[in-house]
Amino acid sequence: MTYINITSVKLFVRVQNVFGVCKVFACLVVIGGGLYEIARGNTENLKKGFEGSTTSPGGIALALYSGLWAYDGWNSVTVVTEEIINPSVNVPLSISIAVPLITALYVCMNVAYMTVLSYAEMISVPAVAVAFGARVLGPASFLIPLGVAIATFGCAMSVQFGIT
Repeated sequence: MTYINITSVKLFVRVQNVFGVCKVFACLVVIGGGLYEIARGNTENLKKGFEGSTTSPGGIALALYSGLWAYDGWNSVTVVTEEIINPSVNVPLSISIAVPLITALYVCMNVAYMTVLSYAEMISVPAVAVAFGARVLGPASFLIPLGVAIATFGCAMSVQFGIT
C-alpha cells in the first residue's frame, strides 16, 4: 500500500479505480439481492418502516455521526487537491457526483437489508451485510466480506495517500 502511494499518483489512481469498481459492484450485489426478494414478494419487514424509531435530537445526531465515515472521501479530495488536474472544475464535479451516488447506493442497500432481515435480526448480528449475504446469496455469501475487505483496504489506502 505504501509502495503504491509513494511510487506514482497515476498508479494510485488506477488501483483506487479498481477498488471503486469493486465497491460499487459489491453494493449492487446487495441491492440486486434485495430487489430479488422484493420481486418474490418478501416485503413484510418493509411494511414496518420506521416503527420504533426515535425522533429525538440526540438520536438523529447519533445516526448522522455514525454515518459520517461513509462520506469521508470529500476530506481526502480536499487534502490532495494539488495532485488533481484542474481542481477548480474536478473537485466540485467529483463531490457533486460522488455524494449523491453514494447516498443512493447506501439507501438502496438499507432497503435491501430491511427487505430480508427483521429489525430484531439486524440488531442481534455483529455484521448485517454478512447475515444478509448468508440469507440471500447462499454459497456466494463470501462475496459480502470480500467486498467489505476491498472497501476497507481502498479506504485505508486513500487515507494514507491523503496524509503522506
